[in-house]
Amino acid sequence: MTLRCRQVQAKTRGAVKVSVLCGAFIGACLVCLLILYQMDALRGAGPAAPPAPPSGAKKPANEPRIAYGDPNAKDPAQYALDLDGQREPTEEELVRQAIEDYLARMRNIRGPKDQARALAFAGNKAELAALLRDLPPWAVPIIAELLGKEPDFVLRRILYDGLAAMGTEEAAAVIRDYFLAHASQEALGSELRHVIAALGASDTAVAYDTLIELLGKDEPHLREYRPQYVEALGKHSRGSQALPLLLDLLAGDGRFEVRNKSAQAVKNVAKRDAGSCRPVLPELVRSFESETLIPVRQTTLGAIGQIGDPASIPYLAGVGTRSQELDIRLSAAAAASRIGGEEAVRALNEIYANESQKSVFLDAMGQVPAPAAVEFLQGVAVNAQSTAERLMAVRALARSEAPEAPDALRAVLAVEQDAAVRAEVERYVRAAERRGS
Repeated sequence: MTLRCRQVQAKTRGAVKVSVLCGAFIGACLVCLLILYQMDALRGAGPAAPPAPPSGAKKPANEPRIAYGDPNAKDPAQYALDLDGQREPTEEELVRQAIEDYLARMRNIRGPKDQARALAFAGNKAELAALLRDLPPWAVPIIAELLGKEPDFVLRRILYDGLAAMGTEEAAAVIRDYFLAHASQEALGSELRHVIAALGASDTAVAYDTLIELLGKDEPHLREYRPQYVEALGKHSRGSQALPLLLDLLAGDGRFEVRNKSAQAVKNVAKRDAGSCRPVLPELVRSFESETLIPVRQTTLGAIGQIGDPASIPYLAGVGTRSQELDIRLSAAAAASRIGGEEAVRALNEIYANESQKSVFLDAMGQVPAPAAVEFLQGVAVNAQSTAERLMAVRALARSEAPEAPDALRAVLAVEQDAAVRAEVERYVRAAERRGS
């Protein structure tokens, strides 16, 4: 009997515990449902309406107006309210703020330079340049306004270089107008040369037309920058259209800087479009023959070599063997080597055979990164009777940046018998192999 009572009591206690737990669970569920119901009611109610404005008060000017009944009307995004009750900034305002922030940071960095400051400035400059380059055309007026207000020359340069990188006609017009507005200020001469370069770099019709027009101006403050106009014109994609003007300047301009820049401009045009320059080779030759200043004559020979017409090689060989000026002989040889081919190698050998300053000539050919120059140096390094001469050719090959130079050194090593020369060639070959050449 006692055992049975204990069993019944135990079952009763278990049932009571289960009942208590179930009651607690049900109560918790009811509380949760009540909370969810209240939250849903609050969401449905929405924010409290603002108090009505006093009678006669005007509405804010920037309040969005949606035409009643227009199915396509949308609340303008620029008037959306943030958590502080202020409108969100427009895209234009965000762009302006981003540029101003970069400029402010760089102004603060400018000053006594240390490595940390230099790195910070370079990093901000690169980021701002990338931002400007990728901006859409509607940002041009923003940059123009900031350019006009910026007091720091270095930061102004970043802005007009950014306009040039945008490459639109509107951006180029801003650069043009900035130059014309400041061209009479002699103190800004250094900066204005950068402005002209930026104008040319925009590679636009505005840039081309402006440069051509400026070359015809007679005002002294505009004529001052004629060498820079010519240089920018030669880098423009439409430079080939200006070849007649460039050749006239090369043949007859009174300033040697303009003549020299004109020859450089022809060379730059030839880098992009050698075919358009081949018809002007006779005029280049006439300009070379009539020019008296060695730097301009050298640049003209460089333009002939850049055009790359093999028909020019005999003329260059003649200049290289007959000229009394060493610099002209070296320039003629360099021009022939840039044209390349077997005829160019023969011309180099012909010039070298008549050259009195052989060490200078070999060293100069080592600075011409062209296959013809490498082949010529390899021939001297293998065939010269003088050990000293072979060593000079080997050293010129070792300095050459032409990709063919390491293989030429290996070819010399394969046939060289002199122990001293072999040791030096081996050292250069090992150095080339360490560089991965």
